[in-house]
Formats: sequence, structure tokens, C-alpha cells
Amino acid sequence: MTIEKLKPNRVVIDSMTQFRYLATDVFQFRKQVLSFLRFLNENNATVLFTSEASGDAPDDDLRFLSDGIIELIFSDIGRTLEIKKYRGSDFIPGKHYYEIHSDKGFTLYPRLLPVEKKIDFTFQKLSFGIPEIDELLYGGIERGTVTIISGPSGCGKTTLGLQFIKEAAGRGERSVLYSFEEPLEKIIERAQAVNIPLKDMINKKT
Repeated sequence: MTIEKLKPNRVVIDSMTQFRYLATDVFQFRKQVLSFLRFLNENNATVLFTSEASGDAPDDDLRFLSDGIIELIFSDIGRTLEIKKYRGSDFIPGKHYYEIHSDKGFTLYPRLLPVEKKIDFTFQKLSFGIPEIDELLYGGIERGTVTIISGPSGCGKTTLGLQFIKEAAGRGERSVLYSFEEPLEKIIERAQAVNIPLKDMINKKT
């Protein structure tokens, strides 16, 4: 175990798990940790320590003693950070992804919460430009909502979405299309075949 004094009354401990190797049982481990933390607290120290938890050796006892808990996990889906506890303060719950770089250190990507950012907009119906569909939807879909177009392959989902983008461009609005399967050239070709000038819209940045 190493203890590094960064500034007066601030201590970083790496790693508290080493105390387990010095204890003969769980009771003694807790007693030693409590005694050590009490000593630091009496000296007005702000303590940051690390712990390596596992199924065989959980660190629930250390979590109980802590005012804040930041859990780092490395799994098949990548590196994630989750704040489990931050006594007396609020925080964004859930898992947040992060990366460790050899040149620029630690980069964190906080979890996106749509409710955190509210955009004021005028309520209105957005037309598809196809009278029959607009009639079915009583004028179109509502701005600020989420709509899914579902159906089997080849039924026209992408074409209908492109038609909606065409109408948005006609109103001077901008749209974004994410395609996970077909290349851009193929989408442009299909759009041109049904009189949707997608290439012109891209060139005009509409």
C-alpha cells in the first residue's frame, strides 16, 4: 500500500484492498480500516482511496464507510464509470463511458439525458407532403415527438422517411439521416427514382 500526500490534509491511498492481506479475518479488517480512517479524520484529512472488489472479496464494508463511491468497470462493452454514492449531493445516475489515452489521459462521456435540455418550439403539425397520409394523421406528425416507421424489408420505410425530409427542406429546415446498412450513393439513387432530389438537397445543405 502506498500513501501519497498531495497537499496538506489531503491523502490518496492505493489500494485499501491491501489491508485485507494484513488481517486474519473480516472483523479484524473492518477494525483496522475504521481505526485508520478515524485517525485520518481526526487530522482533518480528505481521503481518496481505491478498492478492488470481486465476487470472493466484495468491498461492501468499505462502501458503507465512504461518503462517495465511484465505480469503474472494464467489460466487453468497454470502460464505464458509475457514481454509486455521493453523500449530501446530487449526481447523474447510470453508467457513463470513458476512455484512457496514452497521450491525453482520461476522457469521460457523461450519459445523455434528453430531459436535461429543454428546447422551446412552436407546437405544429409537420406534413409528409402526401395528402392521404396527412389526412390519416390529421395533418401530419407533431413537432417535438418521436415516431417510428415499422415494416418488413422493401415496404418503403426509407422512402417515406426521405419524403418527410424533402418536405422539411421545402420549409427551410435541416434534417439528418443515419444509415447503418446502405451506402449514401444507393440512397441517393433510390431517392431520385421517386422524384426526391436528395443529391440537390445535400449540395444546397438543406
